[in-house]
Amino acid sequence: MKKDVAGFAKAFKQDISRESELLEEGWRIESGTTVFMNPTRQDIFVKLSEKPGVGLREMARMMGVSAPTASWHLGKLSNAGILVVKKVGNSTRYFPNWMIEHDDMDFVALLATELPCNVLKIILETPGINQKEIAKKVSKPHQSIIRVCDKLAAAGVISIIEDGRYTRYFPTELLSTKDEEYTDRIKLFRENVVLALKADGVKPKIIKNMKNKFVVDVTAGSDRRRLQISCAPFRTLLG
Repeated sequence: MKKDVAGFAKAFKQDISRESELLEEGWRIESGTTVFMNPTRQDIFVKLSEKPGVGLREMARMMGVSAPTASWHLGKLSNAGILVVKKVGNSTRYFPNWMIEHDDMDFVALLATELPCNVLKIILETPGINQKEIAKKVSKPHQSIIRVCDKLAAAGVISIIEDGRYTRYFPTELLSTKDEEYTDRIKLFRENVVLALKADGVKPKIIKNMKNKFVVDVTAGSDRRRLQISCAPFRTLLG
């Protein structure tokens, strides 16, 4: 019994410490409000719609907050079913729920990682570029480029051609193929976002549907905000 009480006291102190840290950083901890009607969580969701599959540290950097603060808000969104959390290798990655098919999450997480994303952009811009030229552009050692390109090739997004003493890299059609395959899923994503927000106590109203995004007004009580949410991951990942 004493052990249980001691454990509870320790956990309670950790919770109080976490809340104190969040308050010091200027984040309000709500009580009795919807999960989504928090500007920080709204911004996290918008950023994840633009770059699904990022990890905790990258999200903290994108938001300009500490990792514990980002983790707090990501946990709230995850518990509400608005985000999906997946372990990819040794990293925990976050995705807007309903946006990415489960079998594509590892691939999307790879493209959400800075170096693979930058290398793929270069290959898309300069088909046939060799590893020496890529290494110079991204200021990384050749071995790092080889490892990244091997991962991109294994994912099917580039092909590797041996050309004498050069190894050259070419983009495949995978991104455009995936984009076409996701046409129906984009519609499903929009619909489910609206349903999830309603379940959270928010009144969402889609104002405008565009090819890559949709604009939605979210309202709860006197709080109202207009958000622009990306919905076509294979068009925006490399944007």
